[in-house]
Amino acid sequence: MALTSNAQWPEDLATSILLRLPVKSIIRFKCVSTTWRCFFDNPSFVSRHLRISKKKQRIMVEYTDEHEHDDKRVFRMFHDTTLATFDDWLPQFQAFGVGQFCLHDGLVCVCNAINFRIGLWNPATREIRFLPEYYTDLKRRRYSVNIGFGSDPILNEYKVIHLLENLKAYKTPLLPPFRCAVYKMSTDSWRELKREELDLLEEKMYINSRNVCINGVCYWIVSYYDSCKVGKYLFDVLAFDIRREVLELIE
Repeated sequence: MALTSNAQWPEDLATSILLRLPVKSIIRFKCVSTTWRCFFDNPSFVSRHLRISKKKQRIMVEYTDEHEHDDKRVFRMFHDTTLATFDDWLPQFQAFGVGQFCLHDGLVCVCNAINFRIGLWNPATREIRFLPEYYTDLKRRRYSVNIGFGSDPILNEYKVIHLLENLKAYKTPLLPPFRCAVYKMSTDSWRELKREELDLLEEKMYINSRNVCINGVCYWIVSYYDSCKVGKYLFDVLAFDIRREVLELIE
């Protein structure tokens, strides 16, 4: 794909320069031509730009602001000289009610604290994608919700894991103690794991909401009470392979 017809600007040199531009500049330069727009949207360019951008690390700090009894989740992304809430950063979050969030490749996956609606947010471009709803009956069945977000480093496939724990399993024996669905960005669709794929999860297991994705695998710390050892809580690691869409338990 020819980016320029000027012999003084070889294509490999132009590409090298463009790969080092900030995201805001790339978005502006999409207006230069259809060729440039297609070039910037090419998965190969996106992947190479991400690898270079990762060398410029950003840190996001989150805390609760209790000013005037109006608790707010406040975020600061360095290097930024101002503190800003989700409301200030993106108008769509004003009524979103952020409950959980995950960070991966500069993207933020957030889950609504009330109706468990999930959105993917790019702070660099201020763009957000709200995922299609999959579980529409959670308020009645009182599930505890955990989310995970990561990518397959080989296929550059981003996925969201929606993991639910039935807090009233003893009252609703016909409902499974755990449910899990996986969202693929490429198809904009969900797939729910079968019951037999969740057999490794025990009924009294607690899943920590914080998780991390490394080399295509999402990890959570899980804890459970060991009845054989009085007063003993055991800790394991729950892993989800993004490519194979398989859960594993690591002792």
